[in-house]
Amino acid sequence: CAIALDHITFAQTLSLEYFLLPLLAWIAYRFNRQAVTLSIAVVSAIAIGEIVTGMVNRFENAATNHTLTSFQLFLCVIILTILTFSTVLYERTKAQFQLKQYNQKLEQQVKNRTLSLQESETALQKQKAFLRQVIDTNPNVIFVKDAQGHFILVNQALARVYETSIENLIGKTDADFNPNAREVEQ
Repeated sequence: CAIALDHITFAQTLSLEYFLLPLLAWIAYRFNRQAVTLSIAVVSAIAIGEIVTGMVNRFENAATNHTLTSFQLFLCVIILTILTFSTVLYERTKAQFQLKQYNQKLEQQVKNRTLSLQESETALQKQKAFLRQVIDTNPNVIFVKDAQGHFILVNQALARVYETSIENLIGKTDADFNPNAREVEQ
C-alpha cells in the first residue's frame, strides 16, 4: 500500500523514504507508544528539515504545492501505518496480560478446590473409620445386602460366624459361605 501510494504520488523511482517503515515497525514492536510517537516526530522533523533546506533532490523540480502534498501523504502513510501497528501490539499485550491474570486466578481456584476436596476426603475417611469401629465393636451381627443378596456392609461379628474376614464377605452371598440351602433361604 505504501509503495503503491509512493509510486502514484511521486511517479518517479522507488522512494527510499518508505524504507523507514520497517524501522518504525520495529520500534512499535519493541518499545511503548511514547517511543513510537517520538520516533514519528523525529522522522517528521528530519523530513521537514530536508524539504525546507531543499536537500531532497526529487522535490527540486516539483511545484511547491505538489511537494507539500507529497510530503503530507508520505507522513500520513507512515503515521497511520505505525500507529495502527502500535495499537494492535498494545491491545495484544494487554490481552496477554489479562489472559495471564485469568490463568493465575483459575490456578488459584483449582488449588483451593483441590485443597477443599482433600479436606472433605480426609473427613469422609475419618467418618468411615469411626463408623467401621462402631460396627465392629458391636457384638451383634450387623450386615447390609443389596437387592441381589450380596453383602455390601458387614461387621466383625458376622465374619466370625462365617469364619472369614470382612473383606471376603463383601460382594458375596450367604450361599457362598453356607452349604445348607434351607438356612440360606431363611
